[in-house]
Amino acid sequence: MNERRITTAEEGLVVLIFSTISSVLLIEVFLLPAYWLILLILFIHSGTLLISYTAPVSDEMLL
Repeated sequence: MNERRITTAEEGLVVLIFSTISSVLLIEVFLLPAYWLILLILFIHSGTLLISYTAPVSDEMLL
């Protein structure tokens, strides 16, 4: 009886740990693409700003 209770408690603990890990992984799966998308947008935005700042200089240098 005591051994069975210990195993069920351990099983419950394992299920709890597994569910928390899976929920964290789900949150990461949903949040990381948004995070990378924001980084990509910021990178593209900074790149276009750099291009817009350097374009007149390069045009003047070509002329």
